[in-house]
Amino acid sequence: FVNGLCEVTKGDKRGLVNEQGVEVVAPQYDHIDIEHTKDIDNNIVRVVNDGKEGFIDKQGKVVVAIKYSDLCLVGKNRIMFMKSPQRWGIMDYKGNIICPAQFTHVNYFRNGKTTLQKPMDRTIPFMKTEEWRKRKQYIDLLPFTNLR
Repeated sequence: FVNGLCEVTKGDKRGLVNEQGVEVVAPQYDHIDIEHTKDIDNNIVRVVNDGKEGFIDKQGKVVVAIKYSDLCLVGKNRIMFMKSPQRWGIMDYKGNIICPAQFTHVNYFRNGKTTLQKPMDRTIPFMKTEEWRKRKQYIDLLPFTNLR
């Protein structure tokens, strides 16, 4: 069990039961990753169907549409998503784009901060999501800073 949930399998589909053995998500997904979110947000679970990823809550309600080729929870209400060719961006749980998919690497958020890397090994800090919306040129103006 992880955060009160356990993955179950019926045929080739996966679902979730709680600690009392009650089915909370019927087996309907190709893959369920309950480990992925446990240290960041224990209220959501990453799921995969037909090669597309999304997030559901503990009751099975879709939180992030199951339509992305690759997703990674990098902070509370912060999801890294990939667009081809290997360009990462950040969105919130509602799918609102916080920063467009233009980075070759996105790190986990720590104290509301993260680092992003643009192509050509140019690494820059991404301080706060609100600043991105206010000053899109922000990332081009700041040199790399170690945020640890």
